[in-house]
Amino acid sequence: MGMGESRDIVIPASEDPESMSVDERRELILLLEAARTRLEQYFADTLGVFDESKDYDVLGFPSTVAFLKHQCRMSGARAKRSTLLARAARKFQATFSSWKHNQISSDEAHLLFQMAERMPDKYPDAEPVLLEIVGDSYDETRRVLDYWRQTVDKPGILVDEQIQMNRRRLDVSRKANGMVEGE
Repeated sequence: MGMGESRDIVIPASEDPESMSVDERRELILLLEAARTRLEQYFADTLGVFDESKDYDVLGFPSTVAFLKHQCRMSGARAKRSTLLARAARKFQATFSSWKHNQISSDEAHLLFQMAERMPDKYPDAEPVLLEIVGDSYDETRRVLDYWRQTVDKPGILVDEQIQMNRRRLDVSRKANGMVEGE
């Protein structure tokens, strides 16, 4: 965030959600999501500068992850994810800018940054094109990125294994009679 840009993150004060109408709750959810997204972008940008400047060293920590774990009481996994996101946001400015200007969602930005991490030699050249063709939803963007990854990773060994791991899931639901069903 440069000088002169607004740093205000507005979290709307409201009455009890139970007393709201459906439209009011819908509007509140949209406002809260916009605020959460803006906060995540600002956190990634600030943490990226913190990491790049090695501020953690001045504060007596061996790494940004250690700082987040001890000072912010984050789990190690979340601290690592946050640090990787912040580094990717600093390195891939076009992707960060698209996210910051709401051209892509937070989830799509995470997908693109993960792709950049997995294919660091291919992503920088493809970044502008990928940002032009990302889908209108998370699922569509994931399919576009899977297809792109398959086209640039000719051997396919890494791709097939990663795609299979990413698509593994177990959906569990409870039936009306109380039984649990999985698929």
